[in-house]
Amino acid sequence: MGRLGAQLSAALDQLAALGAQLAAAGDLEAAEAQAEAVRAEAAAQLEQARAETAGQAVARHAAELDAAEARAAAAQAITAMQAETAARQHAEQQAAAAGRALDGERRAAAAQIADAEAAVTAARAERDTALAAAQAARADAARTREQDQQRHDAALAAATAQLAAANDTIAALRGQLARDQAALDCERAEHHKTVSLLHDILTSRPAAPAGSHEQQPQAAGGTGHEPAAAAGNGTSRRQAPR
Repeated sequence: MGRLGAQLSAALDQLAALGAQLAAAGDLEAAEAQAEAVRAEAAAQLEQARAETAGQAVARHAAELDAAEARAAAAQAITAMQAETAARQHAEQQAAAAGRALDGERRAAAAQIADAEAAVTAARAERDTALAAAQAARADAARTREQDQQRHDAALAAATAQLAAANDTIAALRGQLARDQAALDCERAEHHKTVSLLHDILTSRPAAPAGSHEQQPQAAGGTGHEPAAAAGNGTSRRQAPR
């Protein structure tokens, strides 16, 4: 359009120049012919300019269509890029969330492992303590059994010694009793002999005269006390061993 305006301006300028020339020359026909020629040339140039303008319009329309297609393609590309950017951001967010979840799971697993190790350590310590306590209890029980066995053996030995001493004492007492019984039997036999002898003496003595009748009870009394004394001596002898 600018080129066409320039051409029209140039043609009008030529017409004005020709009109001035014709007016100066005074040849109207020649001026008209020349103006007609100029008009024809101007019309041709105008048609050429119109044709060029139409071609430029078609080209401009095609360019506009190409630009619209380019803009549409660019918009699609921008939309695709935005979608890709959003997808990348979403993927990055998911990856970050997965990383955080994985880190949390890793920390939880580490905490569980630490708790399990602490529990195992505590269980081992309890087991060692229980084993040590059991060993100490077994040692104490063995020592107690040994002490009880020693006390039992000592008590048994003491009881055996006491029983032996009691048996010896009983045997000695039995011997002493046997000796006392034998001595008592001998004493009884002697006493029986003495009583028999006195009885024989009393029964075999002749009757005393009348003058000595008063002395006979004294003599008899004195003789009668001898068995009693003998009996008393036998009793004392009998009680002495006891």
